[in-house]
Amino acid sequence: FDGTDDRLGVSSTSLLNVSSAGTIEAWVYFNSFESGTYVWYAPTIFAKGDTYAHLGVNSSGTVDFYIYTGSGNDLNSSTNLSLSTWHHVAGTWNASGRKIYIDGVEVASSATSLSSMHTDANNSELVMGKGLNASAKTIDGYVDEIRISDIDRYPNNFPVPTEAFTSDNNTSLLLHMDGANDGTSFPDSSGHIITANGDVANTRAVGNGTT
Repeated sequence: FDGTDDRLGVSSTSLLNVSSAGTIEAWVYFNSFESGTYVWYAPTIFAKGDTYAHLGVNSSGTVDFYIYTGSGNDLNSSTNLSLSTWHHVAGTWNASGRKIYIDGVEVASSATSLSSMHTDANNSELVMGKGLNASAKTIDGYVDEIRISDIDRYPNNFPVPTEAFTSDNNTSLLLHMDGANDGTSFPDSSGHIITANGDVANTRAVGNGTT
C-alpha cells in the first residue's frame, strides 16, 4: 500500500455484519503513520462501510477499533506500533465485548461488541488499506495474512503466529498476499472476489517472519 490511494475491497458483503463473535487480524508494517480528520479516516486495516466499523492506526501508532452503534464507540490501544517493524494486530469480539491485541498481548478492551453495531452496516462494502470516504488516508506500508473469522480466536493473550494461516470452518476471509511479485491478484481462500484500487501489488520486499 503506497499511502496514497491503494485499497482492497469486497462489495456488498456479509463479512463483518453484526455478529455475536468474531476476529479480524493481520500482520502490518508501517513506513509512516498518519491520522485522518476522524478516527475512521485513519489508515485502515479493516473497515465496514464508510463509518460502521474500523480497525486502523493513527499518527502515533495507536490501534483504534471503532464501531458505530447509533453513536460512535472508539477503543484505543494502550501501546503503540513501531515504524518499520512487523506487528500482528487483532480485533476480537464476543458476548462480553471487544478487545485489541498487538503481538499476542491484550492492549485494550470494551464492553461494547460488534453485536451492538448499527444494522445499517449489514451487507455494506468491506475495505482494507483505505476507507471508502475520499478524505480517508491509506496505509503506507505492507499488510500480510489478512484473516476474518466468525469466532473469537483469542479470548486471552496468545503466542504470535509464526506460520501462514490455514483455512478452517470458521474462516470467513483469508488473504495470504503471496501472489507473484508486483502481481495485482489477491485470491481469498474463502472465495470472495477482491477488488483492487490504485496500484496496490504483492511484493517480496519485506518478509513478516511467517512461513
